[in-house]
Amino acid sequence: MEDIINLKLLYLLCLLLNLFAYGILADAPSDKGKSFASSQHYTFGVIPQFKKNRMFQIWQPIVAILEKKLDVRITLVISNSIPEFEDLVLQGQFDFAYMNPYQVLLSNQSKGYQPIAFDPSSKLQGIIVVRKDSKISTLSELAGKEIVFPAPNAFGASVLVRAELSQKPNFEYSPFYVRNHDMAYFYVVNGNFMAAGGVKKSLEKQPKLLQDKLRIIYETKPVSGHAIAIKPTVASEVRDSLYQAFYAMSKNKQHRLLLQKIPMDDVAPASLDIYNELTELGLEKYYPQKEY
Repeated sequence: MEDIINLKLLYLLCLLLNLFAYGILADAPSDKGKSFASSQHYTFGVIPQFKKNRMFQIWQPIVAILEKKLDVRITLVISNSIPEFEDLVLQGQFDFAYMNPYQVLLSNQSKGYQPIAFDPSSKLQGIIVVRKDSKISTLSELAGKEIVFPAPNAFGASVLVRAELSQKPNFEYSPFYVRNHDMAYFYVVNGNFMAAGGVKKSLEKQPKLLQDKLRIIYETKPVSGHAIAIKPTVASEVRDSLYQAFYAMSKNKQHRLLLQKIPMDDVAPASLDIYNELTELGLEKYYPQKEY
């Protein structure tokens, strides 16, 4: 009981910080008080896997380093939800973006975005978790139950999981969608839902108090992970400089620690060929799409 109270307090604190971040940080330009030799200004959109304030804490130091290395202004944009982020990407609103594997393909088809960097050492793997003290130990025991997911288009945590669940014979369930991975995990720990979809990497980034209350009962097949992509209107020299900046960060001990919070351990060149494997999985029916 005491642990649940502590988790609720932790979640309330995160919500308060989230409001602070939305009211102050969301509109705060990353170049405040800085001067740049170049007049170039770019936007960097990031898929919101975690709460908004936490996303700013992870990405603002990285963007500050990128600004210094490229000598340009970069405005960090953290959307309120994964669907909102995807809408903006597919409208071509960002010059640079960190996106999930399927968004790499969709953004290339809609606006010509090109992936330039990814972590080759890290595969994206969807999971289903339950409370550690739950009597549920197999997937079949969730038949007919409600499962909470971060969002319909959260690729690893929702699309991959739902696609594989649809192939299970005689397995029906009701999906419920929230805004991000943090909320999905919390609702299971808090007893609102019996199970949640997630990914291994996001579970590992949760507070230990929450991690210790969850147990994985299902894992999907792994696929290539998220990528840094760039809009085709951005000059090739900026594209090359952006990649070199991320690569240099991965080789710097302190900067690598910042990348690991994304999470991104290593940096290597990315290409569409890496993500074309997804077209063979027949995921279209599980991925909500709009016309742009």
